[in-house]
Amino acid sequence: MRWIQSENEEYYPDFANSTVMGNYLTKKEEELINAILEKENLNNSLMLDIGGGSGRFAIPLHLKGKKVIVLDSSANALLSLKNNQNNLPIIRGNGEKLPFKSGTFDIIFVIETIEYITNKQSFLDECRTMLKEDGILIVTILNRLSYKMLHPNRKKRPEFYWTTYGEFKKSLITGGFDPEKAFGFNWIPANRSSNNSLIPYFAMIECFLGLKNLPSISPWVIISARKNNKKHDKKLV
Repeated sequence: MRWIQSENEEYYPDFANSTVMGNYLTKKEEELINAILEKENLNNSLMLDIGGGSGRFAIPLHLKGKKVIVLDSSANALLSLKNNQNNLPIIRGNGEKLPFKSGTFDIIFVIETIEYITNKQSFLDECRTMLKEDGILIVTILNRLSYKMLHPNRKKRPEFYWTTYGEFKKSLITGGFDPEKAFGFNWIPANRSSNNSLIPYFAMIECFLGLKNLPSISPWVIISARKNNKKHDKKLV
């Protein structure tokens, strides 16, 4: 589900997230997550960060007094997290088979992770099972319809890696979710390891043009969806 590496290898995403482009992505994702959750009552909410890595989002939430658990398959990622915040609950595991009781969580984050999961519909079913009634799923996807797909390296990825905003909305509805909010981002023509000095200016242009409001063609999209009772109703029929 995450980067495959040896136990003694440095956790590469920590470096990638420290670059100018990496900082832009983290700040943009934090901004959009806050926009999604701004009207939610998070008091006493239990959150799960699937593929949470070394705690980019979980640690700030934890430091604000929120209850969050990080699940990741990488021992290196979790070791890096524990070195930064040793009292944050972590579980090493695969997001495609979640080791929790049904109806455990109020919010599940799946940030930059679902592209590694082959059977996305099955994964969404698993997330729905783990959420409480009216629980919220927040997930990012890589959009097949963006201009970045013109880069030849994108075509080297397996087919399951990509989806579209429209396709994924249908998957959410099929999986018993009501899609609520969607924002596009990562329009900047640079990779995550870039320290190009023009990145902040591209970020300002992206903001000025309101490109977050074009999820159908944005390179990356963050989507929130709320668990409904439709699947439960189908079982009762």
